[in-house]
Amino acid sequence: MEENKHLRIALKTVVNGFQQILASGMRSQQRRLLDAHLKTKHITKCPVITVDSNTIIFEKDLEGQNYTHGVIRAFIQDLRPDTRQGRMPNGRRVTVVRHNGDGEEFYSLVFDPIEIYAPSASVPPVLGALPNKYLDLKLLERMERETILSTLISLHGNKSLAAEMLGISRGTLYERIRRYGLAEFE
Repeated sequence: MEENKHLRIALKTVVNGFQQILASGMRSQQRRLLDAHLKTKHITKCPVITVDSNTIIFEKDLEGQNYTHGVIRAFIQDLRPDTRQGRMPNGRRVTVVRHNGDGEEFYSLVFDPIEIYAPSASVPPVLGALPNKYLDLKLLERMERETILSTLISLHGNKSLAAEMLGISRGTLYERIRRYGLAEFE
């Protein structure tokens, strides 16, 4: 299906308008928090929570998972200053992004989408499971793994179409499948 560029421009204009309306009624501290959240969302498709000492911003994907301000603040307070990744009390893996603004530090937590979304009934239960030896992947590698995995799932494992959709050769796709432990597609 071809993307309609005019619709994309119109949608972007509407979204920017809503953001401006929301930002106009905010204090500077709230605006910085929203800006940090949007910047983090701009670089990832994963669910994100952004939090400071008073406010929490989280996405619909995370509703009902009991991520209260207190739970998030307690998790953050237990982090060492150099910590970039961790596990929430419920076991969900997150990447920690630190932001600074007017002396107050605030955080974005980027959730591993493979642990957030349950596989569909047509997908074997082990599909997409992240083996222990792959837990230390960098954020960009995890995003690449997620993209390859979701593309292969949506194409029911058709590697030729997946490579074409991803804009890489089949050889590169096979190499990434091996690198990221996607044995179900080898």
